[in-house]
This record gives sequence, C-alpha cells and structure tokens, in this order.
Amino acid sequence: MPALPTEAFTQGAAPYSSRTTLRTLDLTTADTSIALAAGTYEVIVPASAAGLVAVCHGATTASLPPSTGAAEVSGYVLTAGSVTVVHLDSDTALHARVLSGTTTLHFVRKAVA
Repeated sequence: MPALPTEAFTQGAAPYSSRTTLRTLDLTTADTSIALAAGTYEVIVPASAAGLVAVCHGATTASLPPSTGAAEVSGYVLTAGSVTVVHLDSDTALHARVLSGTTTLHFVRKAVA
C-alpha cells in the first residue's frame, strides 16, 4: 500500500475557508455512491447514525465488513459520531452503506492552495 502523502495530513488540518465545499449522501442498507473530485475531505457520520458505515473507493460495499477469517477486502468502516479525514488521489466514485438503519454522510472538501 502506498504511503499517504504528507500533504494530505496538512490538508486535513487546514482550516475551513470561503472555498470549502460540502456534499451529502443519504444512506440506507443498500450500496449507493457519490462522485467525488480528487482532494482531502472530512467525512462526518452523525452521532445519530444507527451503526457502522461501510465505505469503499470505486467498488461496491457488498463484501464489507468481511466475515471472520475471510480474506482482506478493500474498504473501511466508520462509526457513528466520527469525523474521518479521507484523501482521494484522483476523482473517485465513493460507495457507502449503513449496516443498519439510515443516515446521511457529510463530505467537507478542504480547499487548499
């Protein structure tokens, strides 16, 4: 796995500015996706979310989370009430679903020079 670029950490810590943008994605237990431009995002899962959110870049979340002892799969899970910094090297279709209930993900794109 390639190392995360140092500038991604700097961008993640960048303050909000007049160039900061926000997008949302409503989630259910079915896989859905949103096209995101390359950049660094804060992905916010509301505290009211019923459970874990499965996320995958460029592919469906059907195999997330993997069963016990299964081979590794690409992707990760986010918890209710979390803010996670995600760096996308290129334009990406980000797929997500909540494991139970419904929620809305918030994507805050950091605007950096």
